[in-house]
Amino acid sequence: MHRLSLRIPKHITRSSIPRASQLIGGSSVCGGSLNNFSTFNVVSRSFSTTSTENKSTIEGEVVEPETTETTTETTTDQTVNEKKKFLEETEHVVGASEERTFEAETSKLLEIVANSIYTDKEVFLRELISNSSDALSKLRYFSTTEAGQGMDPGELKIEVAGDEELKTLTISDSGIGMSKAELRENLGTIARSGSQAFVKELQETGKSAEAMESIIGRFGVGFYSAFMVGKHVRVYSKKVGEEKGHCWESDGSGRYKLSEAEGVQRGTKIVIQLRKEAETYASKNFIKTIVEKYSNFVPYNIYVHGERCNKIEAIWLKDPKSVTQEQHAEFYKFIAHAYDQPKYTLMYKADVPVSIKSVFYIPEVI
Repeated sequence: MHRLSLRIPKHITRSSIPRASQLIGGSSVCGGSLNNFSTFNVVSRSFSTTSTENKSTIEGEVVEPETTETTTETTTDQTVNEKKKFLEETEHVVGASEERTFEAETSKLLEIVANSIYTDKEVFLRELISNSSDALSKLRYFSTTEAGQGMDPGELKIEVAGDEELKTLTISDSGIGMSKAELRENLGTIARSGSQAFVKELQETGKSAEAMESIIGRFGVGFYSAFMVGKHVRVYSKKVGEEKGHCWESDGSGRYKLSEAEGVQRGTKIVIQLRKEAETYASKNFIKTIVEKYSNFVPYNIYVHGERCNKIEAIWLKDPKSVTQEQHAEFYKFIAHAYDQPKYTLMYKADVPVSIKSVFYIPEVI
């Protein structure tokens, strides 16, 4: 049996580790959960993932890096124009709106969320990005089926931008989208997300930050975390293969509106009207910091104000021969908060008694 002594650096938190749905592609619309897919551990200045499998190979590869130079990206006029275009709300409601009342349990959940389940409200963005990642994974799968044969999904991406003048935060994805019925089912009710058990466990465990985060992650109610920072939320969505788009909106007070909308692109777009105390979430730099902290390893491009934000790949999952020295240097600096280069790099895999995929770095200066 292999015995590993693990130490987690202070700057790596459980919340900064990617959820299984972000790496594999979950199936939850209102937030994925960690269903024992993978466990992520850091060994000194290393990163690894473990899961049980019935194989019997052990591999290791040590690489000494070459000296590399890094360049700093500059914001271009094109990036600024893309941000303006993205924030421009071209969608608009047509016809009469259908107004409905949330189920009692959903209203209770919204009340809990609005009064802050999390100590750190910033994790709401992690939840919404995870939902977008799930939607992109669903579209990618759909494109491989007979129904999606021949379709061109285009770039599978997530876009985030804030408007400091209008005090809004917008998150969109080019994923599979939702139909009118799915908007009603997934956003108007949380019956499929285990709401009864959720509320019951809240009452039993109290309201500690760790307990709240654990519960909301397991029961998949991440969408409603938008109301921690938002006083009004609009969701535009258009399902792949459908001609019409729709708009779902609510102020979280117990009712929501559902309408047909024009100008909606395939996928889902969420526009959050920020609360007074949460207006900092419209700041580009603040958004970028949150994305890099919680969503850096999402397997789809995330653009913040038109600039790609998640450039660090989960290289410990890749074939060692496919990882370049530049990628190792960038990843080493990211997890170690270091400025030097790794002197040696070891990518290690073992499949017995558990499957381990890891990368271990020895710094230049010890």
